[in-house]
Amino acid sequence: MNTPGIKFGLVALGLAALISPISAAAQVACEPYTVKAGDTLATISETAYGSRDYQIIFNANRNVIAGNPNNLTPGTVLNLPCADGRLTAASQFNEVVEREEEKAAKIKARNVYEPPIRLLADNDWAPYTDEGLSGGGFLMRLSTTALHRAGNKREYNQGWVNDFNSHLYTLLPAGAYDIAVAWVVPDCAKKPRCHG
Repeated sequence: MNTPGIKFGLVALGLAALISPISAAAQVACEPYTVKAGDTLATISETAYGSRDYQIIFNANRNVIAGNPNNLTPGTVLNLPCADGRLTAASQFNEVVEREEEKAAKIKARNVYEPPIRLLADNDWAPYTDEGLSGGGFLMRLSTTALHRAGNKREYNQGWVNDFNSHLYTLLPAGAYDIAVAWVVPDCAKKPRCHG
């Protein structure tokens, strides 16, 4: 006997059978998740949190995925934190707060503004200075090596301006650069050839 109710029941059972493996494999926040072929952090996040923003998963699993969000291999077990930031459902909020406060206490406040040291040189003065040379040329390398060996902790950058007059009369006086490499003020009265 073939009745519409039985057909409907069979179709419903068939759909339930198809849907149940999917729901069983669904990612749930606050639980570990085993990566399957084709998974990405974005797809895992979308299923677990309803958003493709996977930062919470990435932060909790940096060591497991070697700091690379594209480094997912099937079988890798990821910790899916709770949406509120707890690593597990059993974690208490005060544990999360204490952990963050400990991290904050390790950060040393600095009130000193330390911009990079700006080195200025000219091109076409090989082997002394030229940005096409290794390290910027002999004198630029000498300057940067001296910064390192003297215990300087500040960053530095190199600038190249091919106009000697602008070095002495514009850029250095205006504070655009801190040091002009290989410069002395020439005494043009005693030299037949002066730059600029």
